[in-house]
Amino acid sequence: MKDFDEASKKILTACVKMAKDLGIHTLAEGVETKQQLDFLQSIGCKRIQGFYYSKPLPTGEFAKLVAEKGIEIENW
Repeated sequence: MKDFDEASKKILTACVKMAKDLGIHTLAEGVETKQQLDFLQSIGCKRIQGFYYSKPLPTGEFAKLVAEKGIEIENW
């Protein structure tokens, strides 16, 4: 998500579409802004992580953040 320009948007759109067509789940890493988040959600990317939500945290602080914000996490 570092170089978030029109070319990268086209590439991301194609990659997410291809993955969905193949039945593969997608995960975007490095999301830092609401603009990036909105774009990724608009193209169907369901799993998103990055500083937009939080900096890296110790396990206990992460669990507290998830509970407070009602963030859905994926079970292994």
